[in-house]
Amino acid sequence: MNPTRTTTLITASVLVGGLALPVPLAGAAAPAPDETIAFWSPRGGDRELYLTRADGSGFLGNLTTDAITQDADPAWSPDGTRIAFARRLVNKATYELFVMSSEGGSVQRITTNSVDDRQPAWSPDGTRIAFARGFGGDGYAQIFVINADGSGEAALTAAKPGKLDAQPAWSPDGTQIAFSTDRDGALTEIYTMSSDGSAQTKRTFNACVDSNPSWSPDGAKIAFDRLCPGESSDLWTMNPGGGAQVNLTNSGGQDEFDPDWSPDGSGLAFAGNAVGGGNRDIFTMSSGGGAPTRITDHAGSDFGPDWHRFPSPLCTVVGTTGDDV
Repeated sequence: MNPTRTTTLITASVLVGGLALPVPLAGAAAPAPDETIAFWSPRGGDRELYLTRADGSGFLGNLTTDAITQDADPAWSPDGTRIAFARRLVNKATYELFVMSSEGGSVQRITTNSVDDRQPAWSPDGTRIAFARGFGGDGYAQIFVINADGSGEAALTAAKPGKLDAQPAWSPDGTQIAFSTDRDGALTEIYTMSSDGSAQTKRTFNACVDSNPSWSPDGAKIAFDRLCPGESSDLWTMNPGGGAQVNLTNSGGQDEFDPDWSPDGSGLAFAGNAVGGGNRDIFTMSSGGGAPTRITDHAGSDFGPDWHRFPSPLCTVVGTTGDDV
């Protein structure tokens, strides 16, 4: 079925009520006007994709607004023209992968199967997408890769009953993929592997949950979140070999998750909430640590930030409706 969509094109100049323009991040370059953060949220009653300015000065609106679907896990293509995401259709219990224009239209379905496909991550050349299959579905998850047009699907990690290989992140040169896995025990650690699935190597060793790896633009560091027993979830960095691990937040009263680097590598976006639960919002901070800047402030929780430059001219599509398959 050919998709029928209605769209409204607006300029990206709407300010969030009551949210003042923040001071530049300490130790980080101030975000450029065309830098935006995509994220997903159930704030409207169902899960949708949203855009906001990376400097905190303006909420740009919805990328998706279809009440009969659930959308999550946005991932910018390297050139900023497309966004991959996970969508659960009204007649399905699992998520599939889709790709759309970064302005919100031209939706193309990439995967079709009976288990969950989530957490898409683009290769640096924009030709392939790594993702987790089975996440939250059949009690296991594997890392797969697929061409951006939906062809050439291949498994990179093997299925292990009750074990989760998830959250793939490409190195900027395209030769490696970092991911999280609990294959060695009850808690997840960070691994890296070659982009063809070979040389799978454990990089963290501890009694904590290490997850959500994100490679810095220069390839020198991997950011991730770590949750240790009796402590808050903090953001850490390490070199790709697992050495030089640094706690960036160590906040005690705040849980931080899902780090994602700014385009120039000087900042990190992440999702955070007070320890013990509560509303989760999107924040930014210097990639070397320091005081965070709140970017979203909404009664609905926000998840999965992905920071990127928006293609010129800066605009977004609000109100996409219609069939997507």
